[in-house]
Amino acid sequence: MNCIGPDDDIVKLYDLTSLCDTSRDDNPYTLPVATLLYKMALNMLSKSDHETRSKESGTIRTLLKHCLDMLNPEKFPEYHCAAAYMMSDLYIDDNVSEQSWTSDGSDIPDPDSLDDDLPFAEENDSHLYTCVNIKQLAQPQQNRFRKTPDVERLAPIHGNLDKRATEALKYLVEALRSNAIHRRVQATSEQTNEQETSSTSTDEKSKVIVPLPYQATRNSSKILIDNKNHLTNDNRLKAIILHKAAAAYFCLVDRSEKEKHYGSCLRYLRLGLNCYSAELKLQSMDHNNSSTECKKLLSYIMSIAGDCRLMIAHITAEEVEKYREQYNEMSEVDVEIQKVTDEVGVDANSSEFSWVSELTPVIDRNLFASVHAYEYAINIVRNLGDHEKKRLNLLTKRFGNVRNEMGVYWMNKCAQAVKNLDQEAAKETKDQFRKCFESFDAGIQAFEKINDVSNIALTYSNLGRLMRYYAQFYAPVVNGVRQEFSQQERQSYQKAFDYYLKGLKLVENRADLHEVYRTLSWELSNTYFTMATALQDFAPLMTMSQDDIEKEIIDCMTRALKYIEVELATPSSDRYALAKYRAATIHHRLASLLHHTFRTQ
Repeated sequence: MNCIGPDDDIVKLYDLTSLCDTSRDDNPYTLPVATLLYKMALNMLSKSDHETRSKESGTIRTLLKHCLDMLNPEKFPEYHCAAAYMMSDLYIDDNVSEQSWTSDGSDIPDPDSLDDDLPFAEENDSHLYTCVNIKQLAQPQQNRFRKTPDVERLAPIHGNLDKRATEALKYLVEALRSNAIHRRVQATSEQTNEQETSSTSTDEKSKVIVPLPYQATRNSSKILIDNKNHLTNDNRLKAIILHKAAAAYFCLVDRSEKEKHYGSCLRYLRLGLNCYSAELKLQSMDHNNSSTECKKLLSYIMSIAGDCRLMIAHITAEEVEKYREQYNEMSEVDVEIQKVTDEVGVDANSSEFSWVSELTPVIDRNLFASVHAYEYAINIVRNLGDHEKKRLNLLTKRFGNVRNEMGVYWMNKCAQAVKNLDQEAAKETKDQFRKCFESFDAGIQAFEKINDVSNIALTYSNLGRLMRYYAQFYAPVVNGVRQEFSQQERQSYQKAFDYYLKGLKLVENRADLHEVYRTLSWELSNTYFTMATALQDFAPLMTMSQDDIEKEIIDCMTRALKYIEVELATPSSDRYALAKYRAATIHHRLASLLHHTFRTQ
């Protein structure tokens, strides 16, 4: 019971349950008190913005925790389900942005405040809430109040998101269990033809089951009840709970990825995507379309999946196997969630997203999965509207980066193939060149969409290097003996020059990209020098005149000197000593060539 005096500015709560000696479940005051606690929490949630909600989360959590403690889920499953879900919503808000979700919480001063056993008396700025037994009202004043308050007030919810997500999942499992009990009771009532009695009883009890605190500003249509004030149908309710579970697993993926626990990262990805797949399946059963909120959550999950698979591509096969134990480890909560998704009919091994959570040491499989995950996220975000443009640009840049990394991976394969040239493997090597070129080309297209000049130029540099390997691959060799410089080599070197010059043109007037300009100049100088050396050492006398060959060599050497000047003008450069040696080598070769020409005239 609550009452307020004429001069009081607070509501005093009195413990009416002590009037009865019956058990908690049979006590007629249990449900009204639980209802009051629930409605107070609901009002605080629904009538506050996100900042206020965070500040008052301790009070709301206190109300809901005592509500849950009072209610036996076997006897009041509807109430217990709604309160448990609302508690999970305190820990993980559906309206939290990706940036907020992925914060590390390091600026939060009280990381231990998730402890539900935090003594009430230890709160320095807390107010005392004393519950008074009605029987004591007739006793002497000095004995009326208890020395220790009954109601333990919990601290506001702080701490890192992984802790909050773990707590949210516990309450979501409670909600699922309560819902299962409620559906079982419903089925039993129907089988025993007690619908009328059950309906009357439910109508009386369901007064507490009111809409969850989803304000219009939160862009959500989720409710746990139908228009008759009962829990909504089983499919819809499970979909709502599993959506929240997917969001919680996203937070756990983020923390695991930051801590380089890649086995856990992939496990949480698998569980989160199973929840999402089950949600979609339940929505289709209930003839509901996937909401924008669902698609946005999937884009977050796919984005971080791309990050995770890219990082796994950088570790060794031995390290990957170390993460196998993490990957297979399942908590009790994970098992409960997995059980529900299995019941819905989601098979983790054959689902649409089974490729996302594969733990493999194969580098190209990890890179391809990363590319595919970013593409998936981009396709979703592109259709969410202009307000997501900043995030679309970020995803596009990540996609371009991983495409470039995939190109580098295949280029290294090509370099190895050129070094150990095997005619039987020529077809495979050509396929590697093709994959490499396609990867770099896709990376450039992605960077061009967001006008990322630096990365466009660097990817052109990689294409230039690829063409150099291509030229070496087509260098004619017969019985292990290098033959004359070929026309196909010349064409490949010309393509390399074109790519380097394209990159240089983009950054030549950008003071902020001077380092990129130096890198491109160095690589272009190397390419001119390499071609000039090949022309001089393996002169194509069968297809060109001596004079034309000498002119082309001199031209290439001169250009090599031109583009090395930027390094020679930078004594602090790491390449300065090598640049001086290269310049000396070029001058020596030019002198040797001209001396030979002079002697033969």
